[in-house]
Amino acid sequence: MSDRRLGLAAVALLATALGFSEPLHAEAPGESRIAVDLYYFGQRDPGDGSQTVEGTSRRGGNPLRAEGFDYGAGGLDLRFQVADNVALRGNGVVGWIKDEGEHPIPETVPDAVTGASPDLLTLDSQINVDWRPGGKDTQISPGFFYHHQKGFFSGGPNLDFAHTFAGGNSVVFGNTSLRAALIRQRRWTDERIPEDWRVSINALVGWTQYWSPSWLTTASLRYTRQSGQLHSRWNYVAVFDEFGRIALLVDENLPRRRHRGQLSLRARYSWAVGYSAGLDTSLYVDQWSILHTSAEASFEMPIFDGARLRLWYRFSAQDETKYFVRAPMQLNGYFTQDSDLGSFASHSPGLLVSVPLKRDELSWILRFSTYGFYRTDRVFAVGGHAGVAATW
Repeated sequence: MSDRRLGLAAVALLATALGFSEPLHAEAPGESRIAVDLYYFGQRDPGDGSQTVEGTSRRGGNPLRAEGFDYGAGGLDLRFQVADNVALRGNGVVGWIKDEGEHPIPETVPDAVTGASPDLLTLDSQINVDWRPGGKDTQISPGFFYHHQKGFFSGGPNLDFAHTFAGGNSVVFGNTSLRAALIRQRRWTDERIPEDWRVSINALVGWTQYWSPSWLTTASLRYTRQSGQLHSRWNYVAVFDEFGRIALLVDENLPRRRHRGQLSLRARYSWAVGYSAGLDTSLYVDQWSILHTSAEASFEMPIFDGARLRLWYRFSAQDETKYFVRAPMQLNGYFTQDSDLGSFASHSPGLLVSVPLKRDELSWILRFSTYGFYRTDRVFAVGGHAGVAATW
C-alpha cells in the first residue's frame, strides 16, 4: 500500500464517521461556521498466521509487506457568509503517517533493502465559493483542492451544484472535478525513478426526495476516469521459486487507464422527533474487474439536553482485480499484490456523540467519535476523533 493511499484511507473513514459525506444541499443557507478537529487512526496487520519459508509471517493479502501504520491529524473547517447569496468555505487537514516499522527482506533476494516506508507529513486543503444566484433554490460552488506530501503533489478544480424544487421536497445535486498529480518516487531499492503524472476526472449526479416528514431517499451515480501512473513503486510483487522461497522482488505493473463507476442508494426514516434509522448501500465496479458492494445501517437518537448519539455498522465485500497474483513463479502482463486490490470482506462499527452548547449569539457543538474495521485478511484498525464547532 502506498503512503498516499494510507492517508486517504484514514481520511475516508473519518469523513464517514463524522457524516461529511452528505451532499452539498445539506449546507444551511446563511450559516457561518468554524470547526477544529483532532483525529487518530491506527491500522494493524498481524499476518494470517502462516509462514513463508524464510519464517516471515504472511501479511494481509501480501506475502511479505505489512499494512500497519499510525495516522494523526488536525483539521480546520471555515465558512463565512460574506453576502446574502455568497459564502466562502475552506478547510485544511495536516496529517502525520508513521509506518509500523521495518519489515525484513528475505536473504534469498539479492541486493535488497528494507521495505519500510518513511514517516511523512500530509496536507489536504480546499477552498470553495457558495453562490446562490437569484435566490435560495440553486447553489453553485466552484472550488480548488490541493494535496501535498513527499513525492506526491495533487490538485485541481471542482464544481458543486444543487437545485431545490417541488416546494423544497426534491433536490438535484452534482459534482465534477479534475485532479492532476505529479509523482516522484523511489523503488524499494531506494533508486530514484523518472517522475510521472496521474490525471483523474470525476463526475457525480444525484437526487434526494423527501416523501414525507418521516421518509427521505437519495440516489447518486459517480463516474471516474484515471490515466497515467496508477501503480506504486513501493508496491512490489514477490516472485517465488520452486521451493516456495521468495527469490525476486518486482515493481507491481498495472494499466495506465482505469474507468470506475459507483451507484449509491440511501433511505432514512424518522418515526419521532430526534429519532431516525437509515440504510446506505453501494455497488462499485471498474475496468480492472473489481466488484465492491457495501451496506451500512445507522441509528440516531437524543440522549440528554439536546445531545445526540449516532450508531452505525457497515459491511462490505470485494472481489479482487484480475491482475492480483498470490504466489507467482513467473510474471507476465499486469500484476499486483496490493491487498486493497485483493478479495476480502470488512466489518466496520462506529459511534458519534454530539453535544450542543448555546453561548450568546454563537451555537457551539462538541463532537466525539470512535470507529474501526476488521477485514477477513486480518487487517484491522481503530480510530477516534474529538472536535468543537461554532455556528452563527
